[in-house]
Amino acid sequence: MEARAMFSGERARDGDYALNDLGSLRARPFHAARDVEGFTHRDIFSRTIQPRNVGRALEFSTTTGFLNWKTEDFTDLDYHAAAAAHAEQRREGFQFTEEARVASRKRRRSRSAIA
Repeated sequence: MEARAMFSGERARDGDYALNDLGSLRARPFHAARDVEGFTHRDIFSRTIQPRNVGRALEFSTTTGFLNWKTEDFTDLDYHAAAAAHAEQRREGFQFTEEARVASRKRRRSRSAIA
């Protein structure tokens, strides 16, 4: 019997989305106007455990994972300097994943079979 445990996390504090009105950018390349500087904040934490048991005839293993995430976004939606439309979103979620595997045990070849 053996088991592995894995943990990972991410914390990101990014800037605003790089969105703008395509017609405005074609009319005036490299000029974008916004009335606010938005942001994206993201936090992710995951845990996974993988137990494995090797018997005489079978191998049994499972993978169980848990993922928690949370994001907060704020951006300018009107793509010009007027304060007409902004968007703020807060989302969070949880994901559970389970996999089980049963397989016949791998047989080792004897030295006489290899020669």
